[in-house]
Amino acid sequence: MGFGSRGIESYAFLFFIIGAVNIILSKSRFGNENQSMHTLKVTIPENLDYEGLFDDLFEKYSYSAEIDRVKTTNMGSLYEISYLVQLKTAAAPKEFLDELRCRNGNLNIICGSRDRGYSARTGKWRQGGRTGWRRNGSRAVQTGIPQNAAGE
Repeated sequence: MGFGSRGIESYAFLFFIIGAVNIILSKSRFGNENQSMHTLKVTIPENLDYEGLFDDLFEKYSYSAEIDRVKTTNMGSLYEISYLVQLKTAAAPKEFLDELRCRNGNLNIICGSRDRGYSARTGKWRQGGRTGWRRNGSRAVQTGIPQNAAGE
């Protein structure tokens, strides 16, 4: 049983074609995630309006930026804003971070690769960087980031 009278030669040719396509796709990094996608966490005082605060900087240093979440910290006196940013370069430029520090009053700024793994909060798999999620029995546990006593 084969593709004709040749039998084994047909299977060998098909195996060769599939292998060649596989090598070409892996060398071209087809399907790999975008390496310039980062999570940017910026802490700002509560008296600043975070909508549009960094838009001009995002236009200058990134292709796209969107707010992922906003969280209050320090008894509600600070906002921690998480952005999903696709930077124009693979690493965050020093000028970009310096301009962000000037806007947020020299408070915390964290720029890193996106989280990877399964999110128990959203029930979806996330793509990205070094930290991530791992399965621990029936629950997902975040790795690479220490958890506080409340498990947040």
